[in-house]
Amino acid sequence: MSPTPRFCPHCGAPQDQGSTRCRACDRPLSPPTAAAPVGASPPVPAFRTPASEAWPVLSVLIAICAIGYAAAYAADSTGLAYSLLLIGLTLLLTLLLLWGLGRANVRQGRAFLGSSRPLVRWAYTPEEWQQVRSFFYEEQQRDRPPLGCLPPLFAAPGLLAGLMIGADTGLSEALVGAAVGAAVGAAVGGMLILPVRLINYLAATRALRDESPATVAIGAHELFYERLYFDARRHHLAAVRLNRHSPPRLKIDRYASRFSLVYAFPTVILVPPRMLAAVQEALPRMEVRGAGDAVDDGPDEG
Repeated sequence: MSPTPRFCPHCGAPQDQGSTRCRACDRPLSPPTAAAPVGASPPVPAFRTPASEAWPVLSVLIAICAIGYAAAYAADSTGLAYSLLLIGLTLLLTLLLLWGLGRANVRQGRAFLGSSRPLVRWAYTPEEWQQVRSFFYEEQQRDRPPLGCLPPLFAAPGLLAGLMIGADTGLSEALVGAAVGAAVGAAVGGMLILPVRLINYLAATRALRDESPATVAIGAHELFYERLYFDARRHHLAAVRLNRHSPPRLKIDRYASRFSLVYAFPTVILVPPRMLAAVQEALPRMEVRGAGDAVDDGPDEG
C-alpha cells in the first residue's frame, strides 16, 4: 500500500515522506503523525455546486411560466398556453441538467482532491484571496457575454408549438399560431436577458464577497479551481503555461462546449509567489501538450 500523500500545511505543495522543510516555501514541516492511518486521503475542502447561482432564478421563471400557462388555458388562449408550457419545460430541463452536471462535477472534484493524483495544490491565504477576487471581479466587469441570442433561441420552440397547434385547423391558422408562438418566445427570451445579467452580477458579487479561499490543484491531466473540476481526457486542453509577470498566473488554453459546465473553468489562475517554484516543477510532468515547454515572463496582453 502506498504511503499517505503529504502536503505542506502552509502552501499545499506535495512533499516527500522524509522532508523536514517544504521544497516550495522552505518552511519547517511537522513530522507525520503516527495516528494517521496509512493511505489516508488528503483533506477535501467544502465547496458549492457549480452553477448553483442559476437555480433560484430558473425556479422563479419556471413558476412564472406555470402561472402564465394556467391563466392562458383558463382564458381559452390555447396557443399562448402551450407556448408557455413548452418554454417552461425547456427551463425545467435546463435546471435539471445543470443540477445533474453540477453534482457529477462535484463528485469528480472531490475524488481528485482526495487522491494522490495532484502534482501540486494550494489554498490561497486570506490576503491572496482578496487580490484574486478583485482581479476576477474586474475581469468579469470588462468581459460581459453577448445575450442577443436569447430572443431567437426561445422564439424557435414558440414557433414550433404554435405551428403544431394551428396545423389541425388549416394553413392560415398554422401560420397565425406560428407567428404568435414565435412572438411569445422572442418576448420571453428578451425578458430573460435581465435575469441572466442578474445571475452574472450575483455570481460576480458573491465571488467578490466570498471569504473562503479557493483551493487549486493540478494533476497530470486534471485541474481543479475553487469548485470546478476539469478532466483533459474528456475535454480539450491545448496548453498550460506559466506567466511570471506580476501578478504571476497560469494561462489555461482549453476548449469546452457552451453547454458544458467546464465552459466556466477559468482561463487564468493566479499563482501566489510562494507557489511559483512548485508550479514550475509540476508543469513539465503534466500529460498535456504545451504544459511547461514555455514560461512567458513578458507582460500580459489580455
